[in-house]
Formats: sequence, C-alpha cells, structure tokens
Amino acid sequence: LRKRPRWLGVRARDSSERPLKPERVMRELQSVLDHHPGCARGVHLFCDVGNVLGWAWHHLVLDPPHRLWSNTTMGAMGWASGAVIGGKLADPERPALALVGDGALLMNGVEISTAAREGVGAVWLVLYDDSMAMVAQGMATAHRDLPDHDWHGRYSLGRPDLVAFARSLGA
Repeated sequence: LRKRPRWLGVRARDSSERPLKPERVMRELQSVLDHHPGCARGVHLFCDVGNVLGWAWHHLVLDPPHRLWSNTTMGAMGWASGAVIGGKLADPERPALALVGDGALLMNGVEISTAAREGVGAVWLVLYDDSMAMVAQGMATAHRDLPDHDWHGRYSLGRPDLVAFARSLGA
C-alpha cells in the first residue's frame, strides 16, 4: 500500500480545468470540512447513491465528529434530498450537507421547497454531469454486445438549470 498513491486520479484532484472534475470537488469539500470554522463541531454529510457515493468513499476522509450517512440498499437514488432536512432538524447545531448527483437531485429535489419554506438551513452540493452516469455505465457493461449504443445519450437529463430549479422552489 505504501508504494501506491493515496488517491487515484491525482492529476484530476489538482486540476483547475472547467468544469471541475469530481475528484477536485471532493478535494475542495475535504478542505472545507477540515478547515472551515463552521465545520469544527462536525458535519452531517448525507451522500446519495450513484457515482457520487464512489467519489465520496474514495476521496473523502471523514473522521469524528463528522458523520457520513448513506443509503446503500436497493439503489435508493434521491433519498439524500429529504434526509438532509431531517438531519438538520434533528441536530440544528451542526451543518447538514447533501452530496448528490444531478439525476438524484431531480428525483426528490422538490424537498428543497420544504427546506426553504421552513428555513431549515440544509445545503446541497450537486455533481452535475447531465447524465444518470452510473446507470449508463452499468448498461454499457451489461450490454457489451451493443458497442455502438450511446448509453450516455440515452440517460442524458436534458441540461437542466439546477440553479433556476432551486430558485423556483424558494431557495
């Protein structure tokens, strides 16, 4: 293990290329968790399922008092959008952050309206790639006999404006 690099994708973690690579986003999130005064008492991080969970598991180091919450059973995409609200209400003294992909946000993101209306103070960090990427990757793997099939195109989200979406819900 000592001979292997700590992170896969070290170049992407350090890249300032736009759009930001997920590895870089995780590096920045780690820095906030480690150094921001508001995170000193710990953060409840609600990590959705999909590729976002793999990025978090590989690129984040979350020691107490931080807590990672994830629903890894049955691929329940979108659960973090509601869970982050409950987490913040249950422990209002600590920051509560939902780490979600854009596909997962679109499944249950209307919960943002509840958080905004009630002034909950939960935060969503969205990895945006305009795709249900893990689904597309799974289909490409399962159906290698269709090498010319555009699975990523099939699972495109249509380039939603997620900032406008959140604003339309009162955030």
